[in-house]
Amino acid sequence: KLMERIDEANILLKEIEMTNKQNILEVDCETLLKCADGAILRWNAAEGTLAKELQEGCDIDYEFLTKWQKEWQLLRAFGKMYRENVAAFLRDRARPAIKDEKENLLPALVEKLVLEMEEKVLPSKQTSLMSKFAFSLRPESLVPIDARARDGIKNVTGSKIGSHDYIDYIEKFDGHFLPAAEQALERYKLFDKLSDKWRPTMSRELFIRRTADKLFMVLGGYDANKL
Repeated sequence: KLMERIDEANILLKEIEMTNKQNILEVDCETLLKCADGAILRWNAAEGTLAKELQEGCDIDYEFLTKWQKEWQLLRAFGKMYRENVAAFLRDRARPAIKDEKENLLPALVEKLVLEMEEKVLPSKQTSLMSKFAFSLRPESLVPIDARARDGIKNVTGSKIGSHDYIDYIEKFDGHFLPAAEQALERYKLFDKLSDKWRPTMSRELFIRRTADKLFMVLGGYDANKL
């Protein structure tokens, strides 16, 4: 009987944990709709197109990297004099590694590549850039990290995430916020209401991830009307 009670207690704890994950995020329908629309709009424009080109093995040269950085608002991440060498690193080292890595090891790989690029190419850590590059290659497994989204998570949970701690960011995002975002999308029936917009180009998983990412940017202070 003692073991049965322990099992029952464990089941109850798991149910409470899942409920907490689902209730961690409170958002109104109008805000979530703007985030979902913004996610679809950006993916259906240059974001998704550039991701497809990267996945299909396009040449990553100075011109392509400039175009990709502009789309992700990263043109000021480092000086132009580094761009050719960064492009070569992303093409020859980062892309093959990211494409071949196991899903559960991707966050650690991103952090490793950031350190390698800092050591060999740049005088600074570029975690935001590398996370966006990795996301472009594996969009259903990862999510970009940036200051606005980190602030959003902090405002919701009170937990601060370091600007280069991608492993911690992904653990919190995947473990808590994706289930909450999915529940909110279901609660407001946005999967069905927006199906004609997202289904032609996005999987359900990608739609949830991009919407959740936009939402945390808004919770971090970004204007929802500019998504």
